Amino acid sequence: MINAECLSNVNARKKKGVRRCAETLAIHARISPRMYDAVISVVESGLFVDATDYLRHLIRRDLTERNISFEPGTEKRQSAREEKGEIK
Repeated sequence: MINAECLSNVNARKKKGVRRCAETLAIHARISPRMYDAVISVVESGLFVDATDYLRHLIRRDLTERNISFEPGTEKRQSAREEKGEIK
């Protein structure tokens, strides 16, 4: 699924003044109520903006640990919270 905000810009990318954005895809997963509550608890602790931010962090960390390149140029990039040592 293409991010809806970007979808409207797909045909207008060459027009002056149109904000360009990266294509994003959505993954949907079913989790148990207990796992959901645990995710919400982590998010409400203030370390992450929302559940998506938390899940992206977990996926990036897992892919990095597996030495799987997933985004060009981001291998060395860390979030501000990772740089401060707040999250690993």
